[in-house]
Amino acid sequence: MSADADPDTVYGVAENTSTTPITLYAISRSRDPIGRYCVAVNPVCPAQILSELAADPDFDVRYAVAEHPSTSVPILERLLGDSETSVREIAANHPNLPRATRALWQLAQT
Repeated sequence: MSADADPDTVYGVAENTSTTPITLYAISRSRDPIGRYCVAVNPVCPAQILSELAADPDFDVRYAVAEHPSTSVPILERLLGDSETSVREIAANHPNLPRATRALWQLAQT
């Protein structure tokens, strides 16, 4: 996507399930946190992009990754150590996280 593209168009492309992984990757590397967030909430966002966005400087992007239905266990485990409490909590309650890991995390929080 070009730098002069209309932001609303970019956001629509980022959330579209038909968007190619290459385009999603390009948007995920942009300076626009809303564009990166839109990529992170896309149901077909590739695992590699989710992995990179899990370290995003923007809290909302990391939260979206923690909430994404396809986020893998290794990414969720990384997000359990996030600086933001709400990101840690959403990752800890993700259905993909094994119960044992969730239990250990909950014990460590007490």
